[in-house]
Amino acid sequence: MAETDAYEFEDGGGFSVVTFSSAIAEAQWGEIEQVGSELKERLSTLDSPIFLVDLTRLQFMGSSVVALIVKLWKAINELNGGLVVINSSSVIYEVLDIAGLTRLWTIVETREEAELVITRPPFRPPSMVTTYLMAVFGWVVAAGASGLIAAQQKQLLAIDASVGKAVVLACGGLAAITGIITSTIREKGFWQVLGALLVFVAGTLVAAGVLL
Repeated sequence: MAETDAYEFEDGGGFSVVTFSSAIAEAQWGEIEQVGSELKERLSTLDSPIFLVDLTRLQFMGSSVVALIVKLWKAINELNGGLVVINSSSVIYEVLDIAGLTRLWTIVETREEAELVITRPPFRPPSMVTTYLMAVFGWVVAAGASGLIAAQQKQLLAIDASVGKAVVLACGGLAAITGIITSTIREKGFWQVLGALLVFVAGTLVAAGVLL
């Protein structure tokens, strides 16, 4: 087993296990990109690209970690491999569910369960319709957050400022996750640009939310 501060990697028994530590949630984007490069390099050398991704040590998960796993999943699909996610946190499950990933991945609570299902047929990339719906959802959330910011500034809504701020920040984060997924699961330039633009808009919304 090889270890880093961010993850542990175990290879053997016909599949590999990547266990992310709590440090990954605190890592900078560049560090997470490095982890992704390391894991993809390991993946390319495996005879059986079947991964268990263990998230049980995480208490929360940001959009950059979601993007890391999506990229790993995509690389596995390209090699006709399989992926099962191990997660016991309701908070992390909610993040994955909101991002639409619970409908694309097999998610179980223990390694024992994961090993039982790992031989199932590999997952395929989402259809174009799914990608389209993700993009639309992200933009609708971003538009809703923008409208709320405008309404707060013009005092059109009688809601507590802290509530409005929390909603805007949540919507901005959700839009960012959706944008990252949209730009990652499709290689075509249009989707990459659309996803990147949504991430930029989401970042702007988060910044505006902080100032509310």
